[in-house]
Amino acid sequence: MNRPYWPRWALATVIGEVVGLGGAGILAGIASALAPEDPGTPLLVLLTVAMLASGAGEGAVVGYAQSRVLRRALPSLPARRWVVATAAGAVLAWALGAGVFMLVLPDDAAFEDYLPLMLVLGVACGTLLGAAQWVALRGHVVRSWLWIVANTAGWSIGLLWAFFVPMAITEDTPLALVIPLALLTGLGTGLAPGVVTGLALDRLVSTSAPAPTRRASAPAR
Repeated sequence: MNRPYWPRWALATVIGEVVGLGGAGILAGIASALAPEDPGTPLLVLLTVAMLASGAGEGAVVGYAQSRVLRRALPSLPARRWVVATAAGAVLAWALGAGVFMLVLPDDAAFEDYLPLMLVLGVACGTLLGAAQWVALRGHVVRSWLWIVANTAGWSIGLLWAFFVPMAITEDTPLALVIPLALLTGLGTGLAPGVVTGLALDRLVSTSAPAPTRRASAPAR
């Protein structure tokens, strides 16, 4: 019996989020500390582009880490295709999340007051991420639509970390504290989706693997 892939998959996802999301959080903290209190439109546009680029970077890092596991689990799936799909899904999720934070939530929003909205946002972002990866995954496993379901479930939990920590950081939070908080956010964000989608990967790989064929016995003479 083959060893399960989910522990390595979960670890790869967590490492990818710590590096990708944690790094993006650190850069965001530095940018916030350097930006003026009333940034003009050109600076806001630049920050928005930088944010989406950070999302693409996070997705690429996570996708690459996961592709190292997929080399054995699904060797027919091109690693580059998986990385591109994950990066694209991350950009869509970042755009949706940032849009809600910028257009819906007030500056002094408390996380507990907007928990239902955060749950809905997590479901939506997880669905986007899962759908983007499904485009690369379909054709390589049967019932590939289950991948979207697993991502929706996993990321709806994991992204609560990604929403909670930034809302807890204020302008008075020192940069020395922002850095460990950003890395902790990556750790917490990647754990639940890593485990849930890893278990789903094991299920899809096991049900899609061809059954071993038995060698026909020689006819009796």
